[in-house]
Amino acid sequence: LAQAVFVYETAAALKERGLPTTLESSFHAPWASIEPLLPVIDLFIVDVKVADPVAHRVATGVSNELILDNLRRLAVALHGAGRILVRVPLVPGYTATPGNLGAIADLVAEIDPALPVELINFNPLASAKYRRMGMLHEFADVTTSYSPAEMHAFRSLFAERGLAVR
Repeated sequence: LAQAVFVYETAAALKERGLPTTLESSFHAPWASIEPLLPVIDLFIVDVKVADPVAHRVATGVSNELILDNLRRLAVALHGAGRILVRVPLVPGYTATPGNLGAIADLVAEIDPALPVELINFNPLASAKYRRMGMLHEFADVTTSYSPAEMHAFRSLFAERGLAVR
């Protein structure tokens, strides 16, 4: 969304050719950058990482208030169109906690309980990339993704609130 005009032009050109369009973003951008995209984007994938604004600022450097406001606006603008997917990356100690995931589930249920949610399992392969670049990586010692049982437990936090989760 930092290049919203380019995104619009590209998506419009794709739509003219009958191709589907998807935009994945944190949605930490002005609504004025998002609203013009409504007619040219078929699916909006909104990343929601941390429910609490203070904890979100600690984890990402910015508050989540703008992101959640944009998700609310998007849900109103596209209500019932099936064009929004909320994705939650599972990061050990940051996003993948029962408290955070339950709070995100509550937020999604409050915004629009029909919004589907996708949980993205932690991928430990990034550690190797950081090592090759000679950079420190906070998760260098995390060598596994979450197990099927752990993923089931995370998904149940959303399902028990009536949300569709994958």
